[in-house]
Amino acid sequence: MTLEELYTRRKELIKLLNDTIDYRKKLSRLLPKAEREYRMELTKQQVLAHNDGMAYTALYNHCRGIESVANLRFERDTHKYMMDTVQEKIYSIKLELRVIESDIESYRKGNV
Repeated sequence: MTLEELYTRRKELIKLLNDTIDYRKKLSRLLPKAEREYRMELTKQQVLAHNDGMAYTALYNHCRGIESVANLRFERDTHKYMMDTVQEKIYSIKLELRVIESDIESYRKGNV
């Protein structure tokens, strides 16, 4: 790559990094909300099942199978895994940026 291409790529990566960080911020607001909704629905279903005579020992597994609880758990888990994926993307972009900056430094020193 030429020095001009390296600078262009560096600029693209910085923009991508900023956009990815912004997206992670949005996801980080959604995860706690999804967690709260899941836990509230799970607790509500456990109380209803217990009031219907179900033993405490069977409540948790039974209530996780209820469709509304399962859907909220799926949504929560999806947000969690998306956060993990976006964080890995941030690490990847930062690594590529370091490589590009190293190449730019090599050009400056005349080692290329």
